[in-house]
Amino acid sequence: MLNTPALQSNSATMSSLELVEFINADRKERGDNTELAHSDFLKKVAAVIKDARSFSSIYFDSMNREKPCYKFPKREACLLAMSYSYELQAKVFDRMTEMEAKQAHQIPQTFSAALRLAGELQEKVESLQLEAKENAPKVEFAMAVRNLDGSCELGQFSALIGIGRNTFFKQLRADKILMISNRPYQEYKDRGLLIEIESLPYTDLQGKSHPTFKTMVTGRGQIWLEKKYRIAV
Repeated sequence: MLNTPALQSNSATMSSLELVEFINADRKERGDNTELAHSDFLKKVAAVIKDARSFSSIYFDSMNREKPCYKFPKREACLLAMSYSYELQAKVFDRMTEMEAKQAHQIPQTFSAALRLAGELQEKVESLQLEAKENAPKVEFAMAVRNLDGSCELGQFSALIGIGRNTFFKQLRADKILMISNRPYQEYKDRGLLIEIESLPYTDLQGKSHPTFKTMVTGRGQIWLEKKYRIAV
């Protein structure tokens, strides 16, 4: 295991996810179709880098779940790449050097350049302020439902966020959140986003009774769904 210096906040970094992409791309170029999983790479990090926890970070996967990763400065990124091949180390070194050069170029070298940068930053601030103003109703919605202890029907929720009920249910089925029967998949019940309650049974023409279920969205689920579909649908 190798000793490592503390990570500086202003240094160029490469995440463990990016390093895995470099490794898999390098393998593909060499005709090796074996793909390295990020989870397997994380195990190797602990074996190569001493005090790896000082480079720990997180990311959110496609399902918005928090996952562990690392962010490495140039030295550690190159050491990990070297543990696979010298050619890969060279590619990572070149990439990190390019990133450092871009960062250095962004630092103003003259008073006039500093003034231009200040003007650009002010424009960004004003743009963010305008965006915050436009998003204020959405923020108010999220804060309102965050405090709800109960749940509401999906049809009621679709009206609350301004989406037609049929359109909303169709999208939820397409995204494998609801089944064809409009009952939620177990995953979303386990995450506390959707629940289902048993309603009054119905009797068919043969006189046989059948249970019926109603899908409800929790307060937590309302925040998640509003964020996921306010633009997509």
